[in-house]
Amino acid sequence: MRKLIGFFAGLLLLVIAFGAMAVSGAIFDTSRQIRIESYFFQPNNLSSQRLGVPQTIAELGEAKMRQLLVQRYISEYFYIIPDDKDVEERMKSDSPLDMMSTAKVFNDWRAGEGLEIQKLAGDKAFRVARVIGDIFKPKGSDYWTVICELVTWPRSNDMAQIPVITRLELHIGIEDTYIMDFRENMNIASWLDEGREPAAIFRFGVTYIDIDTKQRIGA
Repeated sequence: MRKLIGFFAGLLLLVIAFGAMAVSGAIFDTSRQIRIESYFFQPNNLSSQRLGVPQTIAELGEAKMRQLLVQRYISEYFYIIPDDKDVEERMKSDSPLDMMSTAKVFNDWRAGEGLEIQKLAGDKAFRVARVIGDIFKPKGSDYWTVICELVTWPRSNDMAQIPVITRLELHIGIEDTYIMDFRENMNIASWLDEGREPAAIFRFGVTYIDIDTKQRIGA
């Protein structure tokens, strides 16, 4: 009786084994040209934060391009990470900030805001900067008005801190005659392959900047 049970048990195992092999063969049967469809899952309920089809410069338009480039410029102008080497790279000639500024604007940043950033980075501070709303040029003015907010943590990696929030009103001059075009005599593919700042490939430059502190919140 035991031999009979063992025989049927063995036969059942063989059937299961062959069944598993058949299923595996069906899944990975390349002769049937089985296709795998890939999907991106966006864990965000806001449609504006979901991945979309890449847009060309022409589709974005001049106003949107200017807004995006100013946002990137403001981030580059004010951000802080606790890394001395990062500040040193930003202060060099041909840095992204230098390329997007006139010589005077960049030298003023290096002698003013840049030194303050260098000190705070040495103290292990962390700061993010963002533009609030759309930039605009008041009627009769030569300068664009930009409202931005700086959020600064005096010590990084200390989530118990209350950040210092500074709201600024900036008046900036922008040279964007060729904003819809790329810089000449520049190997753009090589620049991007090296992981360098994409905004610097456009013919865009800040010719003047004036900063007015509007209000300060936090400790």
